[in-house]
Parts: sequence; structure tokens; C-alpha cells
Amino acid sequence: MVTVRKAGFIETSQPVALRSNLPLEITITLPLEGVFQEVSVTAFDKVQLVDVEATGTRTQLNLEQIEKMPTAVEPGGWNRFC
Repeated sequence: MVTVRKAGFIETSQPVALRSNLPLEITITLPLEGVFQEVSVTAFDKVQLVDVEATGTRTQLNLEQIEKMPTAVEPGGWNRFC
């Protein structure tokens, strides 16, 4: 039995029968070892970035964003919502 080991490859064994003193040539293919990658994600301990209790969607606009909207609003029109 011939076993071949090399870093970065999967260990491979192949049976070999030696019946004479003549040299014997064998071919062994070493498959690549699997590549493993690890990513570590840590979260903030004190800051909650997502509200886990909210079930809907919410959009928050400030006055500057509203004024930049392409829709014209009548003077005093926003006062109805305040």
C-alpha cells in the first residue's frame, strides 16, 4: 500500500503489488482539500438596531425631505395633519 500526504490535499492510498525488482511506475492523483472560510459577526450589546416588536413598516420624513418632494402642497395644507 502506498499512501501520499501533502498539505492542501486529501490523503490518498493505493494498493501496489511488488513482484520483482524492476521499477514500477504508478500515478496517484491528489484531490484538493476543501477550503473553509469563517466569518464572525458580532452585534452591539446595548443598541438594538431592529425593533423586534414592530410588525408593520414605517417611514419617517423630516420637513426638509417633505419640501423637496415633487408634489405641490397648498399653503397651510400640512397644518391639517399637525
